[in-house]
Amino acid sequence: KRSSGQEEGSLIYRFPGWKWLGKHQSEIGGDFIYRAYDGTSRSHTVLVTRQDGTVAQQIDFLGKDGSPSTGSPSQFSTSNAEGAAYVGDHWMMTDRAAVDFGFRYYGQAVGDLITFAPRMGVVFSPEKSGRTVIRAGVGIFKSRIPLLGADFGSNPTRLVTLFDAQGNMLGSPVAYENQCATRVRAGLRTVPDCSDLDATPYNLTWRAEINHQLTNHIALRASYLRSSTYKEFVVNPIQSSATQGIMLLSNRGAARYHEFETMLSYRDNRGNELNASYVRSRTIGDLNSLAHIYVPFENPVIRPDVYASLDADVPDRMIAWGIFHLPEKVVFAPIIDLHTGFPWSKVDEFQNYFGAPNSNRFPTFFSFDFKVWKMIPLPHWLPWGGGFKLRWGIGVRNLTNARDPRDVYDNITSPNFGHFVGFQHRVLEINVDTGE
Repeated sequence: KRSSGQEEGSLIYRFPGWKWLGKHQSEIGGDFIYRAYDGTSRSHTVLVTRQDGTVAQQIDFLGKDGSPSTGSPSQFSTSNAEGAAYVGDHWMMTDRAAVDFGFRYYGQAVGDLITFAPRMGVVFSPEKSGRTVIRAGVGIFKSRIPLLGADFGSNPTRLVTLFDAQGNMLGSPVAYENQCATRVRAGLRTVPDCSDLDATPYNLTWRAEINHQLTNHIALRASYLRSSTYKEFVVNPIQSSATQGIMLLSNRGAARYHEFETMLSYRDNRGNELNASYVRSRTIGDLNSLAHIYVPFENPVIRPDVYASLDADVPDRMIAWGIFHLPEKVVFAPIIDLHTGFPWSKVDEFQNYFGAPNSNRFPTFFSFDFKVWKMIPLPHWLPWGGGFKLRWGIGVRNLTNARDPRDVYDNITSPNFGHFVGFQHRVLEINVDTGE
């Protein structure tokens, strides 16, 4: 059980426009956020069983006094104050070129007290007609330390016991106590309390894009984006002896993402449009990020952290969508989604990775969805009728009833290993709402 609260405020001041080698519009601002939560954790024993029902692994949760947390729940209480100030300037150098500058200070009580995040963006049209527009930008973006990290040490100790098929213990139970560490040049430095973490996760992102109007109705866009995340908080179980271990939270995690996109768009004078996009991408990172392990619920089994393809990695994706205005003011909006299947990992009877994590793929995903709707004015004699319209519509998801599975039997000891289940079937929706 947890209760949380947040208070925030912000202030922005925009200077009058001024001129120097062009036109400038500058502003300064700042904001302040205070976050806090209190709660308790009451965890029950987790049993990992084999196909025949025998117990392979038992996970117990111990309170600070060594007793099961079901009897003495763990107490959580933490807060963090964050402040930021920034200055920005939009510089119109000419009618065809503009530059945006930004510089932001960010600090927090739990985390780095002083950090800076610069960013810059450029837009340029090499032609007077404006049919070609080039955009580029780069920036550093700071993140918050999760309150779950600031109070990580209050989590109950995990006691892990392994058994063979006959029910005999495989070695002694191992108790994993919670600790926190900050990354330094020499490696990791443990801190006495998780509220002493002095690292702020941040992201470095840059993007370049070119748009060209081929005709009055057809436009082409190509873009490249690269994003790198550093100092991400990850959880890693480390066994230090036959009976002792550490559930270590540290900011040594990282993630990388890059994508190349091409998009073709058609728009006519009646408001009809059709778009088609292809994205080639790659995303890798630490699998045991704090958010992945503890949000929305704590994972019952925490494996050693590895750096691999993330769960959302989709190397190839094609999407086509549009809006078409049919007779009788009927609107038809289709969308087609075709992409590489998401990655998944093989596990053994103890739920440990078997082979390279996330090296397997779900089948290729395909879905054809659409919505059809029509606006009907409500009679003026109705109390709420004046100026309002009734919009009714029908939507269909997965029109072709493609077999797009959501789950897979990933345990190599299961007789159903490798079988995909949880198929998404065709869904019909009826929507009715009102609007002005």
